[in-house]
Amino acid sequence: MTPPPAPAAPGTFLAQNPVAQGRLTGTILVRPPPGPRAVDPTPVYTLPPPPLHSRIIPEVAMPLPLAPLIPLAVRLGLVATTTFAVTRLVRSATHPGRTDQRAEDALDDLGEGLSLHRPADRAEDRQTNATARVRRVIRFRGRTWELDAGLLARVRLNERKE
Repeated sequence: MTPPPAPAAPGTFLAQNPVAQGRLTGTILVRPPPGPRAVDPTPVYTLPPPPLHSRIIPEVAMPLPLAPLIPLAVRLGLVATTTFAVTRLVRSATHPGRTDQRAEDALDDLGEGLSLHRPADRAEDRQTNATARVRRVIRFRGRTWELDAGLLARVRLNERKE
């Protein structure tokens, strides 16, 4: 820390003091009034020097301290994940879902293998249908599983006139 500058000569302004030029000294001097009376040029009010941490330099970007927020973010993430899992569990246990019997019957009527065709009655919109079905019996380590996988797909390609 630098020592305070020497006081200015009586009757001078702060800017005329060569020691105090270019920096804030914290001293306000009073100019003597014109006339025969001289006023004592003692400081009227003294300001403390500005603290070093109060200087803000806009060119230097300060990093944001995000490390203290990590535990909070982890806790909130765990609470959100747990809430989501419990909600899904309760919903699946209380509401069995909706089964469309027409879709079930259509999947049961599929032939095994893969088929891709365009129905003659849907030629104007170029609809293409695809079906696939795999039925297998899998035996592994004394257990037997029956695999029945079916797939229905429809793709329509329509040209729009604008």
